[in-house]
Amino acid sequence: MEDERAEEKFCRVCLDSDGELISPCAGCRGTAAYIHFDCMLEFYKQHGTELAAWVDLTCPTCKHCYEGAAAIQLAEYGRNAIAKEVGEDSEEMAIMLTNLSNVFFDSGNSVKAKELLEKSLAIDERCGNPPCQVALRNLGNVCNELGDVRKARELMERALVIEEEEMGCDHIHFATMMADLGSMCANLGETTRACELIERALVSEERHCGKDNPQVAITVENLGTVYLDLGDAQKGCELLIRATNLMQREYGRDHWQVAASKANLGRAYIDLGESEKAKELLENSLSIHQREFGKNSPQTASTLTNLGRALVNLGEVAKAKELLQHALEIREREYGHESPKVALTLNNLAAAYIGLELYDEARDMLERSLAIKEKEYGSDHREVTLALHDLGRVYFHLKDTDKAIELLDTCLRIQKREFGEKHSQVIATENLLATVYASPGLPWGVPLAIEEQSVDNYKVICVASMRDEAVVVGDAVCTSRGSPKPQLNQFVERVASSCEKKPTTRGAWPAQTCIAQWNEVTTIAEDEDASTTTAEDEETTTAEERFENEDIILESFAAPAFLAAAVLAQI
Repeated sequence: MEDERAEEKFCRVCLDSDGELISPCAGCRGTAAYIHFDCMLEFYKQHGTELAAWVDLTCPTCKHCYEGAAAIQLAEYGRNAIAKEVGEDSEEMAIMLTNLSNVFFDSGNSVKAKELLEKSLAIDERCGNPPCQVALRNLGNVCNELGDVRKARELMERALVIEEEEMGCDHIHFATMMADLGSMCANLGETTRACELIERALVSEERHCGKDNPQVAITVENLGTVYLDLGDAQKGCELLIRATNLMQREYGRDHWQVAASKANLGRAYIDLGESEKAKELLENSLSIHQREFGKNSPQTASTLTNLGRALVNLGEVAKAKELLQHALEIREREYGHESPKVALTLNNLAAAYIGLELYDEARDMLERSLAIKEKEYGSDHREVTLALHDLGRVYFHLKDTDKAIELLDTCLRIQKREFGEKHSQVIATENLLATVYASPGLPWGVPLAIEEQSVDNYKVICVASMRDEAVVVGDAVCTSRGSPKPQLNQFVERVASSCEKKPTTRGAWPAQTCIAQWNEVTTIAEDEDASTTTAEDEETTTAEERFENEDIILESFAAPAFLAAAVLAQI
């Protein structure tokens, strides 16, 4: 009986359980979470004896802003009260419109929020007042959400100048605006600057508010997503776990802010190769976003885009295709057909088509995605590498190896410059490029060299390769591309046993530790020569002569890493 009473809902003002009860704020929980709207409105009226009270849309108990439909109704009542008392063109009305815009923005209606903020700034201008930095900042965030990122950055930079003049660069509001500007820079592909701005903002916010503040959680989350963009998935994941934990403690597990944090954390797990964890988080996030914002909202589309990517990785490509097509429809409607957000969904949808072996459709998606990104960021930006990599993969499947090599070479050059030689994305592109080079119809002896070293008068070269077989290749000696001969396997084992460092998922064996003796190579050559050369060849040349000054490529697969050693004749 006690447990049943504990679960009973009643209004925290009148204590009555009859009638519709709402939970308009995130901070009040348990039995204090519920209230009748009429009781909420009456309380608001009683405190609205002064003009300043009408613009206050925060809960007096938990100090969180009211949310959802109840907050909009409350704000519209306050707006009408201000209009009657001081008119539509008053400073109080400008503030009221700015606060009301926050409610619409948090409810997912960015278009309405933009309309209200533009009205607020127009009132300031008619009154001869300088533009309010809060309204500028909020309008910047709205434009950022609507995909007009350059306009957003311009507005935020204006807001920062005003804030610094009025409050100084050490004020908490200045730090918050700096973090918002960093997020906009990230959306424009300026990830290094974004990281610097957000890290500076975080230091200031932690000093002013402490490390457990909800505003700090938002900044930590934004910093985590920037690290994902920089290719540091581990660092990004650590920050996003911290942000999600802070959000859950502040808002509870079922709040839309927590859902957004979980969606970003899911993206981090995808980048780390833990797609099962990502799927669980993203499905939870999707259910909350659909409930709070609707099945066709931008928030839902964002979660669908990441969930589709996780499902592709897990092999659930048919379901992924369905979800990603829905996400694409939403984003094209909300942001237009040329938005970078549309390009991201196109990339993930193409991955689903690749999984279904629909390569022509995948190519069309990726070429469209690449065109959008090149227009937005330039053809030499890190943001184009995902499309270049996947498009190269598609052209390889379509048997256009020249086009595949062209795209992958460009991708690899940008990735090495942006991420360094040993980054996982670089290695993935090297692996794919090596596979393309190893395809039928291409000349042998064109390995993707990583490093080379002279050892005991022999040159040894290591290259990344995704081949699952060992093949000796050269003008004199060629074997079948089927299963390797036992002697080749033995040679691979001997090379591997001489390595000081065993393979890992992050790179190939160091070339300088691979020692191949000439007699081992010639033994293989003689065995292969006996089975592959003609009688006429045997009469005119010997195995050793065939190896003289010839490149011999040995490629071997050693899951999960890849090794290929090219041994040149004695020098």
